[in-house]
Amino acid sequence: MSKQIYTYTELAEATSLSTRTLRRLVDRGELAAPVRITEYRVGFLASDVEAFLDQLKKRVY
Repeated sequence: MSKQIYTYTELAEATSLSTRTLRRLVDRGELAAPVRITEYRVGFLASDVEAFLDQLKKRVY
């Protein structure tokens, strides 16, 4: 991943999770809260996305 900030939609496409699931993960503290880009847009920092993806890889189901 080479971008600096990912939107909910971009992160959903990259992880195959729905945007609603991503919002739930943020609410539960499992995914870092997005940062405000503009008045009406938010996005996730690439470093937070990488940490989240690493965490997903370590989960055992």
